[in-house]
Amino acid sequence: MRADGTPRRPAIVDLPRARVTSRQLQTFIDAQVDAQRSRSDGARVRSLLESLQYPDEYPPLARLLAGAGGDLWASEYPIPGADSVRWHVIAPDGALRATLMAPVALDIVDVGDGALLGVWRDDMGVPTVRVHRFGASGGRADARR
Repeated sequence: MRADGTPRRPAIVDLPRARVTSRQLQTFIDAQVDAQRSRSDGARVRSLLESLQYPDEYPPLARLLAGAGGDLWASEYPIPGADSVRWHVIAPDGALRATLMAPVALDIVDVGDGALLGVWRDDMGVPTVRVHRFGASGGRADARR
């Protein structure tokens, strides 16, 4: 809805839903077991996790951010092991304005007019604040700092 109460056109972005593979599920379970303090705790956790039912597909979206000028930034769900995640920029009228890829290691926290602000975590988890500029390149973010 607009501020005056009139409805907006809904944003429609056709997103493919990625399938959860048995290997991804096993990697998730193994990581949870490895995080336990003792072997017996790990065995109980493995038994519990293996007894649960999991979805066949990942959710289509993971995050939404309000961008400059009323744009909506929507990230697809990051698939475990992927290097990048796709973001869709949706205009206030519901039209798809742009699509871009961003590194998974970059946690985008704010989007301005022509730039985005994020926290980059290196291989050791050390955070660094980064600003990435974008614009006339067709919606692709400039990977430079």
